[in-house]
Amino acid sequence: MSSWSVVFPFNPVPTPRPDFTIRDTKFGKKVITYYPATYPAYLAAIQQYLKSKELYNDNLDKVTRAKYGVMVNVIFYIGIPKGITNLTKLTHTTKPDIDNLLKAVIDGIFNLLKTNDSRVVGLKALKLKTTDKPRTDITLTGLDDTDDHIKPTETILKVNSVLSKAKAEQLKWSVILPYNPVPTPRPMIKFTLMGKEKNGKKIYKKHTYNSQNYDEYLRKIDSYLMRNNLYNDELNEVTNADLGVVANINFYCKVPKNQKKIVRILKTTTPDIDNLLKACIDSIFNNIKADDSRVVGVQALKFNVLVKPRTEVTLTGLSGE
Repeated sequence: MSSWSVVFPFNPVPTPRPDFTIRDTKFGKKVITYYPATYPAYLAAIQQYLKSKELYNDNLDKVTRAKYGVMVNVIFYIGIPKGITNLTKLTHTTKPDIDNLLKAVIDGIFNLLKTNDSRVVGLKALKLKTTDKPRTDITLTGLDDTDDHIKPTETILKVNSVLSKAKAEQLKWSVILPYNPVPTPRPMIKFTLMGKEKNGKKIYKKHTYNSQNYDEYLRKIDSYLMRNNLYNDELNEVTNADLGVVANINFYCKVPKNQKKIVRILKTTTPDIDNLLKACIDSIFNNIKADDSRVVGVQALKFNVLVKPRTEVTLTGLSGE
């Protein structure tokens, strides 16, 4: 195995929902997709930092092209307001959401690479507070077919330490969702012509919506949890734990019908693991009172299967005791 590490010395930024506007051109309506300025600036800062440190290098190329995919270990240290000098809790149980932070930093690294971020087959992540030096510590590990062993970095050791604590906690909620995992898609957009201004400029009303396939996936999960009485006191207790929630999720994705055997157990193709993660967390938290920003840790893997596609989820509440 080979590894590549970096510390981005600036505050982590989550991927926001895109916004849309419409322009009339001589060829007809043109829909423009855009993000708040802070987000493209964050992606540019990641790429500029990697260039300045010469970290777009042969080692990164080797890691991201590893035969069996890439593991990502990351700690997000999020700066808190300057007026707060003491931390009563190290974990960051408010926004930004950890799945959106993951998507942003992975996109920031992979956007200038020839390899696709769908090659990320596993994640271990933490979301913590800091009173100084907000940053992102990230290590990518390439999984290949050798027996070589790499010395774990400080980031990997710290992530593993917190996730091990979560495994020892007694406050747990688990479910196996018996459906093929579906990723969160980009929202779809529709504009309705509402009239015209005095200068003749057309006025449109904007509607954003999800694909029918995705909405049906969310409905199936909601119905499954309802039928099996899994919106219960245990889930409420876990998701409101004092120090937040650690999510351990395994995605078992069905291979295409014409594929008769599995060449690789870990899934190095789309859908992207960060989008699977967002869909899974949203599907559980959408219908409970707790906010999904309370997820402070994640451990996830993405597999290929021939039969019984599913998502195995365990949520663990972290107590302050």
